[in-house]
Amino acid sequence: MNNKAKVMVFGTFDILHKGHRFFLQSAKNKGDQLIVVIARDVNVGKFKGMAAVHDENKRKENIEALNIADRVIQGDEIDCYSVIESEKPDIICLGYDQNSFSQNLKEKLNNRDLHPKIIRLEAYEPHKYKSSKIRADNLNHNEKELNIAVIVSKKDPAGMNIKECLIENSDYGFSESKEIFDGTKTYKTVIGNKKIGLYTLEGETVYADELDKRIKADAFIFATKHQSAAKKPSLTIHTPGNFGKAELGGKDRMLSVAAPVMVKTAFMILDSNYNKSGLEGHDISLEATHHGPCLSTASMFIEIGSDHEEWINSSAGKVIAETIMDTVKGLSPDNAKKFVSAIAFGGTHYCSNFNGIMLHSEYAIGHVCAKYAMDGLDKAMVKQMIERSCVKPTIALIDWKGLGKNKEKLLSILHELEFEYKKTRETKKTF
Repeated sequence: MNNKAKVMVFGTFDILHKGHRFFLQSAKNKGDQLIVVIARDVNVGKFKGMAAVHDENKRKENIEALNIADRVIQGDEIDCYSVIESEKPDIICLGYDQNSFSQNLKEKLNNRDLHPKIIRLEAYEPHKYKSSKIRADNLNHNEKELNIAVIVSKKDPAGMNIKECLIENSDYGFSESKEIFDGTKTYKTVIGNKKIGLYTLEGETVYADELDKRIKADAFIFATKHQSAAKKPSLTIHTPGNFGKAELGGKDRMLSVAAPVMVKTAFMILDSNYNKSGLEGHDISLEATHHGPCLSTASMFIEIGSDHEEWINSSAGKVIAETIMDTVKGLSPDNAKKFVSAIAFGGTHYCSNFNGIMLHSEYAIGHVCAKYAMDGLDKAMVKQMIERSCVKPTIALIDWKGLGKNKEKLLSILHELEFEYKKTRETKKTF
């Protein structure tokens, strides 16, 4: 009879660090045999709100290479608790911040007549060794090399206008690369520790789902046209994603990963560049989160609107090209520390109340849920707004008058998530 205590742990184990090793060794010390269950790719997005950097096979291989676990297995794609039923561990060890999987775990296992001891382990220097922090640090711009992909489309006259402005300005230093992407030459340049790649898509940018699996970059900047019924000249910036049905690329009720610091940096620079450009009559605005593509890497759109005459306007193209280059130059650890990452709710599609906050306060807004998207908003979507951001938001900014009938619903969700909020009129100018 085998009386050895069997310990089981669960996790994504994507970007391995000392915290993972400490967790696994601590778990093994609780018994005689350690089984590590690797989350399946399909479930990572469900629990974490974004895809893993490494696929499930690579993550399994990396854990095996640590030589800590006695066995490493992959979980079930549909029933993540079935492996507990089949393996019958004596002890389940949870990470200090492991919440999604562990919610009501004891009750769920009791319903299956399973009664392992459940232990929550202590953290190992969480201020340094936490996967989400390490992932965010790639865009918080330490001294490591940073790769930015600028994306345009052959089908988009504004994008081709911006591309031409980037290539033709010798100060930007773009040169042809040997790489061919979608049948078209790519262009590369370097600014300090930042490499910029300029890629041209055959299809429309909004339908470029999972482009980050084809192009390896730390962040994506989509340079495109903006369309509106009013055809008002405009220069806009926004984060992609869908709060409801995916009517223009992306996936239903799925947000791309926001880049709040990059969006804020770009918006401040765009406003400044426009004011000294000599152009007149354009609206400069942040837009609410909308349309595709769906990426698991930080991204933003910067656009020229709103009709063909404006899309091919070389002066507008030069302002956007200059803003892209200045934004990349401005991404640094010191600048990032000035800002407070935020999400925002309410108001119209063109975020008039949030524009001033982006320009004159410390808040850097990633995802924005406009009033028209509030009816379908629920706890899961608010969690996505928080989790699908390369810099985790710490506050929600609310356009109170612009919420309509959904005030109580939103406050209830934020209270349940224990997430701080502030009304826009309570924010102070700091710049």
